[in-house]
Amino acid sequence: CCAGSRLLVQESVAGTVIEKLKTRLNHLRVGNSLDKCIDMGAIVNERQLNRIKSFMEQGKTEGASIFQGENCGDSSGFFFPPTLVTGLDTASTLSQEEIFGPVLIVHTFRSPEEAVALANNTKYGLSASVWSESVGIALD
Repeated sequence: CCAGSRLLVQESVAGTVIEKLKTRLNHLRVGNSLDKCIDMGAIVNERQLNRIKSFMEQGKTEGASIFQGENCGDSSGFFFPPTLVTGLDTASTLSQEEIFGPVLIVHTFRSPEEAVALANNTKYGLSASVWSESVGIALD
């Protein structure tokens, strides 16, 4: 499995990145995955959909700011809108658990060392990638 669920963004550009993500989420089309115009299909089953909803409620109680895309699909299926979560502590439930849904948790960092510490602060280590303007910093 390779589902990017956490995004670590340098603090100095976080505001810009988050706004661009919100714009993109609002333009994603959710619906029948057999339709070639659709960007994102349904959740696998009702149990998983309810699990994702439960995670979002937990996030709210832990102080999360939750942004959801406007196009959340056909109400007759197991659809969940693309979701962006900010404002959480790294020890929060959403930061520590695998959600397996269209949810992206954003954390900020100030230094490459802090980014590595944040990336390693989870019991899961399924996948990761580094995006940077500087190959030298990325390779450090």
